[in-house]
Amino acid sequence: MQDNKKHYIPREDEFSDPEDNQQRSPLITKKHEKQTSKIASNYEIRFQNFNEDEEATKIYQIVGLETSYFKCCIVVPILTICTALFFLLFLYWYPSLRRRFFYNQCSLNQAKFLFILGALGHMEIVNIQNRNEEIFDYLDSKDKSAYEISPFLTFTYRFIQFQYDYLNDKFVPIVFDFKMPFASIHSKYSAGVQTEGDYKMQLIKYGKCNIEVPIKSVPRLLIEEVLNPFYLFQIFSMALWYWDGYAAYATCILIISVTSAVTSLVETLRNLRSIKKMAYYSCPVNVMRSGNEQELIQTSSEDLVPGDVIEIPEMSSMPCDLILLTGSCIVNESMLTGESIPVIKNQLPFTNDVYDVDQDSKYTLYGGTKVIQTRKLGKQRVLGLVIRTAFVTTKGNLVRDILYPKPNKFKFYQDSLKFILVMGILAILGFLGTLPFMIAQNYDAAAIIDRSLDLITITVPPALPAAMTVGTVFAINRLKNKKIFCISPPRVNVSGRVNLMVFDKTGTLTEDGLQVFGYRGVDKAVIHNKQSNVFGQFTPDCKIFQPNRAWWNDRLDKEEFGNDPKTLFLESLASCHSITYVNGELIGDPLDVKMFQATGWILDEKTDDANADELILAQVRPEISPALQKNIRADSMLSASDISQNGKDSSSYSIALIRRFDFSSKLQRMSVIVKNMHDGEFRSYIKGSPERIRELCNASTLPENFDEILQIYTECGYRVLALATKPLNLNFLKAQKITRDEVESDIQFLGFLIMQNKLKPVTTSIIQILNQAKIRTIMATGDNVLTAISVGRECNIIDGESEVFLGDVRRDGDTEQLFWKSTKSNRHELQPKTLVPNQQFFQDESQRPGHSHITGHEKYESSRQDEEESVNDIVSLDDFPWQHPPEDYSIAITGKAFNLLIQDPSQKAILQQVLLKAQIYARMQPDDKAKLVEQLQSYCKTEVGMCGDGANDCGALKTADMGISLSEAEASIAAPFTSQIQDISSVVIVLREGRCALTTSFQMFKFIELYSMIQFVNVTYLYIIGSNLTDYQFLYIDLFILVPLSMFMGQTAPYKHLTPHLPSGALISLPVLVSVLGSVVIQATFQIFMFYFVAWWSFYQQPPKPDPHDPDKSMSCFENTSMFLTSLYQYLVVAMAFSISKPFRQPIYTNLWFTISLLILFVFSVYITLASDSWIETIFELKEAVTMEFRLSLLVVAFINGICTYFYEKIAIWYISLWWKNKKEKKRQEEQKKEMEFNQQQIENIQPKSYAVKVDEQQQRRISNHSGTQSNHTFKFNNINDIASNNGRQAVDSSHDEKLSNDQ
Repeated sequence: MQDNKKHYIPREDEFSDPEDNQQRSPLITKKHEKQTSKIASNYEIRFQNFNEDEEATKIYQIVGLETSYFKCCIVVPILTICTALFFLLFLYWYPSLRRRFFYNQCSLNQAKFLFILGALGHMEIVNIQNRNEEIFDYLDSKDKSAYEISPFLTFTYRFIQFQYDYLNDKFVPIVFDFKMPFASIHSKYSAGVQTEGDYKMQLIKYGKCNIEVPIKSVPRLLIEEVLNPFYLFQIFSMALWYWDGYAAYATCILIISVTSAVTSLVETLRNLRSIKKMAYYSCPVNVMRSGNEQELIQTSSEDLVPGDVIEIPEMSSMPCDLILLTGSCIVNESMLTGESIPVIKNQLPFTNDVYDVDQDSKYTLYGGTKVIQTRKLGKQRVLGLVIRTAFVTTKGNLVRDILYPKPNKFKFYQDSLKFILVMGILAILGFLGTLPFMIAQNYDAAAIIDRSLDLITITVPPALPAAMTVGTVFAINRLKNKKIFCISPPRVNVSGRVNLMVFDKTGTLTEDGLQVFGYRGVDKAVIHNKQSNVFGQFTPDCKIFQPNRAWWNDRLDKEEFGNDPKTLFLESLASCHSITYVNGELIGDPLDVKMFQATGWILDEKTDDANADELILAQVRPEISPALQKNIRADSMLSASDISQNGKDSSSYSIALIRRFDFSSKLQRMSVIVKNMHDGEFRSYIKGSPERIRELCNASTLPENFDEILQIYTECGYRVLALATKPLNLNFLKAQKITRDEVESDIQFLGFLIMQNKLKPVTTSIIQILNQAKIRTIMATGDNVLTAISVGRECNIIDGESEVFLGDVRRDGDTEQLFWKSTKSNRHELQPKTLVPNQQFFQDESQRPGHSHITGHEKYESSRQDEEESVNDIVSLDDFPWQHPPEDYSIAITGKAFNLLIQDPSQKAILQQVLLKAQIYARMQPDDKAKLVEQLQSYCKTEVGMCGDGANDCGALKTADMGISLSEAEASIAAPFTSQIQDISSVVIVLREGRCALTTSFQMFKFIELYSMIQFVNVTYLYIIGSNLTDYQFLYIDLFILVPLSMFMGQTAPYKHLTPHLPSGALISLPVLVSVLGSVVIQATFQIFMFYFVAWWSFYQQPPKPDPHDPDKSMSCFENTSMFLTSLYQYLVVAMAFSISKPFRQPIYTNLWFTISLLILFVFSVYITLASDSWIETIFELKEAVTMEFRLSLLVVAFINGICTYFYEKIAIWYISLWWKNKKEKKRQEEQKKEMEFNQQQIENIQPKSYAVKVDEQQQRRISNHSGTQSNHTFKFNNINDIASNNGRQAVDSSHDEKLSNDQ
């Protein structure tokens, strides 16, 4: 353990200073999110967050606390007694109250506790621990003196340990210091922890290497469950009912509540044990404790500490995060990313690059991932350095995400709580209305209180929270049956509001496997007396680059072919990859596998015979047939006596892979250092995006028509990779230390590899379904922008005929500027301030054959007529710009341009237009995709969905409101939804289920509220005459009507089609309020009518005078009978009226159990009404004297009641919703007009913004030499030969033209 005064000092931008720590908000936002408010304190303690991007552990404020004995011993007991113990409940529920009534604020020197305010508003009080006693046995006298002055203070917050840093005067997370150059890591840590004292100090500081999820005891869980406000309200209700004498009903509810509590307890325990089992892992490992890798000792992985060096075990999960020091590994990371393709991990090189655990994942083994195979380099063991253990590992972060999920901020849930509050107020008003009657009837105070509390239990039904989750439960089960798994149930309802989908391209819209379409190498040619590189002929087979003889054995052949661009091109295809054999099968990136297999070369990973001083990763060599050996040059006699320098035979021609720089999404390339085993020369091969390779190439090696040829293939939707090389004058040791920048600079262009990435069969049809549903679709890909545009056209993300304007960054000297260009015509320009094309575009567009002359307004009015048919109170009234007829043009933008707009606040208005109109985002890095989702959520004011493969898209999938990972895993932590359906059809399924679940939640809420209001009106009027519903009447309504209807109502399946309508996310809206209140008025009107109607009949007798001391005597009366029988039909009619089908759910008759329940309950209600059986009248305490005429009249009234309720909900609400939608739309258009005028003013005030970019001298020279090569022309297939001939050489033959044309 390091000295307490020598801690790792992070970068300044990692500090989290509470004095000036402001919560960062999105650049674009229409309304400010509510920020966490600090408590007023003079004793704030400075701190540094563990991870600024992890909301679960992000701290906003820390305050020192000490126990206040005066408050604990005097104030709290007095308040507890005065509030009848309720104060203790509030102390339990609210940590802020515990802080106020148990503690005083104080400085750190006096503090025994810390009050922590989280970034999301959560509050916790934790202990401060002085751990000097634990470490004193391992310190010398000098260090002991230092720790007595500055004790080792720690606290644990959500499984992250913090230590006080006296040097910087703040609490900092206890993390291992590994942010240093690669070479320093090797020199400092390669020997591991060597002394027992150092090991014990590390163990005390970092703790055991296990993720131990604590499981609370059963009594504690039961108490916590019972102290939930929901259960407390039920306990209160049951106590009240027993006191009132409703023993039967209270007993039934008690049984249900106990069963529910026990079920919830068992489910909680099962989930905690499942998480504990998933999180905990231990295995035997061989660890280095003597500094000698040949003397490893076996120990449990739980005993590992950061700084230990262990041997990587095969076919075993990693117990911690490690840096690979020697050898290589093949690892399955599907648990973390959802990506089932194994990845290769290489040893950390000996360079001065600073290690970053996220960016340098290719050298990092993460906890929870499984090592399938290890590869030694020579006789060295495969060793790894332990850098993170327990909850600070990547796996630990994911476990914390599960234990501390992000609070649900969905508006629906907030509105439901407000609605319940309103119902509680209504209960109070009802009580006040009946109070004069109860006073007049001589009720004593206890009876009045009893009646008032009874009203509250009726008006605020305890079953409401459980009933509202029914739809979600059924939706999750249906999704599971369709191989779609959900790890976040609240996201199901949220997905019902998604109206914008972002798709990754490769592996999501297109097939995972790429097919090699062909190659375009370069040839040397003399043009205008100057030797230049020009593109050779297109070829679908790279084997033609290989001469038909063993050229490496002949001096003349070597001179001709050794450094020929085609030979180097073939070598680059065979060596620039990261594939390996696992169980005899090539494993790696599908692109790399296809590329290598197309060469016909052999991959040899048996390197045991290699020079011990030159440990290589693998060798590749061509397959040499006997015919190839015998075939020699015609003039070979001239060189027959020449023997190669190394005296190798024909089998010596192989390319050894010395070092690999893995593919980086940020750099958009990968590279390898190889050694030609025949002549001993070192060389690098680089493969990556053409745009990035062009920047790195020496301009003299680039063909003049580089951009034109690239544009031809990308416009046709092909994925194009550029390959390049660079000779290296170094040896093996220098190859291990050379930097990536040196390897990949001033390189020689070799040619294009053209890959064909076909759309998945269902992609086009699913995108068409989303388009018809007016769900905006966006493609965010790391691929070339023209390729993305072509794929977008093919799958209907952008219209096949619309013109696309491309936004990119132009470099002018050392500055960068955003510019726009058309992909069709130079005459068409996009006005940079408004992103609207110039007049010439619209003139040409109007004359284009096939152009529709129907105006957008006419299209919109036509579509509105179709939409109005399905409007109801649950259909959203939101109107999004992309739901209107599309523009005649589309916008695409590159990742560079997108980031340039984000970084400049003055470009906000332009960024808004881009977010609103752009459909293609290309060359987007993983972080860019997450930023895009955030910005779309902020500005577009809608829930955003993301669908990707789960690997590079993890950030965006977690950020999105509905993230769907296409993965073979049953459930991936990479996203809320994991689909084993490997195409985007799962998106439509989740959207339909989400809309259905959200609609069901609305329906359940309205039904439960109407049930409460019907019972509330019933009981309130019976109170007036001193009566009430009987025990068994309550029991029948609550147990035999409410339970089956609420249970089966949510079983209705989603509507078979995805419609343009969107369910509302707000309960508090005029249509919903009018629907609920109107239905309440209708039911109350008929209830009141029946209350007085029964008195008109001859059999009627006045109810007996109520006995305040025995209220049961006065319950049976004609008013009770009349209102009870009427209410039976009202519950059923309301359930039917609120059972919404189209456009979100199937018709009601498709729900078999719900339909059967309705029929049985209706038949039984008719039977109760018409039959005069004594057992019915005895159980329900109905009056026997009621005549058949009255019973039939009651049925007629019930029928009229049902007609009014049903038609009010289906017709009146339709007109009200339509009127309200039009009114809001008009208001929104006015606001949009004002906003556009404001934005226009802002845009006009924008000055041309340039960003200074440091460009090194060599790169600046390449840029200046290459300036002007960017062409704005779009070349069609019929003029490819013209392009080639203009450069002095025919670059494309007719067969190539035909093949491209056929493919198009």
